[in-house]
Amino acid sequence: PYSQLSNVGLKMNSSKEFNNFSQLSVYVKNGIKVQNLTTANFDANGNEIGSPTEDSSNLFPDIAYHLLTDSINGAGNLIGENQINKQDMKKASQFCEANNFYWDGIITQQQNIREFIYQNAVFCLLDFTIKGGQFSLTPTVPINSENKIDRNVLGKDLVKALFTDGNTRNLKVSFLSPEERQLFQARVLYREEVENGFAKTEVLDLRLGEELGGSPEDPREIFDMSNFCTSRNHAEEFAKYALLIRKFVDHGISFETTPESAMSLQPGDYIRFFSEITHNDRFENGYIS
Repeated sequence: PYSQLSNVGLKMNSSKEFNNFSQLSVYVKNGIKVQNLTTANFDANGNEIGSPTEDSSNLFPDIAYHLLTDSINGAGNLIGENQINKQDMKKASQFCEANNFYWDGIITQQQNIREFIYQNAVFCLLDFTIKGGQFSLTPTVPINSENKIDRNVLGKDLVKALFTDGNTRNLKVSFLSPEERQLFQARVLYREEVENGFAKTEVLDLRLGEELGGSPEDPREIFDMSNFCTSRNHAEEFAKYALLIRKFVDHGISFETTPESAMSLQPGDYIRFFSEITHNDRFENGYIS
């Protein structure tokens, strides 16, 4: 009475030609069946109607949901469905499907599930968040009504709250070091599949143009996505995002605010912060006598 096993059969019509048979390679086209979140339906109150279909999936939110809720392959005994925001997970699956972000990989050993989901969600342009005590995945970038990346949206149209010196305190600003702000050339490794054959690793090189400060002399950074990425488009979109983050993000802030000011915010929302407080180093100050 064994369960949770995969079986493979080998038929040999001419055994005399084989003196030694020590290794067998199999091209697996379908993985284990998980819930297809893109088919899930919810009513106006957020309650699920019926149950989604189960099928093999290469959408990372479907895989993450399975790992968080399944008691055999994941941490279902510790977490369970009540601690997952299924509606947000469905939106994340629709985002990945609309932008052709697929996770065609395998999990070969036990590991920290939260760390695994956090590290791999980044490559699909997703944030692993906790909202109201529930785990969820949300797109890192703005999306349009078709769940595709919205490249024409204006930043001011996304702002959900304004913070100033009037409703904040204990502002702390941390600037990235010059090494962390160094522009680079991205080299992304991805996998090109050969049906019923052996995959080969492909290389994509991308850098910022001269108009954005990029240069052929910039150092190269390698992103190895060959364990799960089988699409050049996926590799290119991630490389563009990584390059632009390095170009435009140069500091981070932390501050305290009132509950009323943050009441309508949730992880992933855009805010605007305006302050007249200056942050000068004592060795960079001067005076006129």
